[in-house]
Amino acid sequence: MTNTKLSELPTITSISSEDLLYVVDDPAGTPTSSKITFSNFQNSLTSVNSAITSGLALITSGTLASRQIVAGSAKIAVTNGSGVAGNPSIDLGSVSLADLTDGASLASIAALTSGVVAITGVGTAAGRTITGTANEITVTNGDGVSGNPTLSLASGIDATKIGAGTVSSTEFGYLDGVTSAIQTQINAKQTTDATLTALAAYNTNGLLTQTAADTFTGRTITGTANQITVTNGDGVAGNPTLSLDATLAALGTYNTNGLLTQTAADTFTGRTITGTNNQIDVTDGNGVSGNPTIGLSDNLLLGTIGATKDGGGVALSTGKIGGYITCPYTASITAWSIGVDTGTATVKVWKVATGTAVPTAANSINTSGVSISSGTYIRSATLTDFTDTTVTANNILAFNIEAVSGATQITFALELTKP
Repeated sequence: MTNTKLSELPTITSISSEDLLYVVDDPAGTPTSSKITFSNFQNSLTSVNSAITSGLALITSGTLASRQIVAGSAKIAVTNGSGVAGNPSIDLGSVSLADLTDGASLASIAALTSGVVAITGVGTAAGRTITGTANEITVTNGDGVSGNPTLSLASGIDATKIGAGTVSSTEFGYLDGVTSAIQTQINAKQTTDATLTALAAYNTNGLLTQTAADTFTGRTITGTANQITVTNGDGVAGNPTLSLDATLAALGTYNTNGLLTQTAADTFTGRTITGTNNQIDVTDGNGVSGNPTIGLSDNLLLGTIGATKDGGGVALSTGKIGGYITCPYTASITAWSIGVDTGTATVKVWKVATGTAVPTAANSINTSGVSISSGTYIRSATLTDFTDTTVTANNILAFNIEAVSGATQITFALELTKP
């Protein structure tokens, strides 16, 4: 049979009496490998079981023996010492203090009436009461009679009792109100400089104003008369308040198109410049789209130029009506009129530029002439007979009767308007 590890041996599920078991004999001394049949192993167990009939089992030098707990003194009572009828129970019997090793000390303790026990010597004891130092330690139930002794720190303890005792109570009081690390707070503070020093010394009412490096003074806001009113300009009694003069305030709420016009105290409205028909033309009269522009109307009547001829009751004949007329301005002929006392008449207008000659028939600006054929007066804006309706400044005009019948008086006029 070759050497084989125990773990490599085949496994069986049953055993017979002649099978062998491997045994190490005297493992604590000189161990040797031996064998035993399963039958002899069973017989050995049977001999062990027969050695114990009752009681507690005890192994002594490889031998199994029966034991039980017994009382060694009358002062100790043992019940069920063998454990057969139940668990063993051990109780003290009647014991006096003299039976104890330090009976004298216990006797001294027993003689005490109150207080915390203190051993004062061999066999002696005393009752003590725990007390504290005034303003340092407060003790409640120092003798333990009414409850557990309780020690607490007194309020107002002298700070010199803390740590090395180098901090006074006054210095310690400076910590009141501290909510975080003092050094951290100090490190976070602004370092001192000249500006901060100047501000610390500043003690003037008014709005803080720096007038030079590290130089400060108090200022007061003031307003301009009839423009800005200031209340609490120095800020002492409240926030400075600036308000506009009533007129400026009214202007501030003004919201009307047109030319600003004051109609009463602090009252404004918008106006529009308008012109008179055929006299004054106005563009952008309210100023909204541009500057107002004012000019003479294109139909502005600048005046009339005319002449009268009276025959003194004698019928008129052809020829000029009056003398020559110089027009002082440039204009347009827009209408004409003829007045007679009776009869009919036809008139032509002569016109020549200023110079050294007066107008003649050759300077007529009419084709056939304008006429009155009924009634005694006619005004007409029909200018179809005129070959030229423009009159230039300083033109010389003349009015000539081309035909007349029955009239002894005649008046002729031209209406001139702005060109």
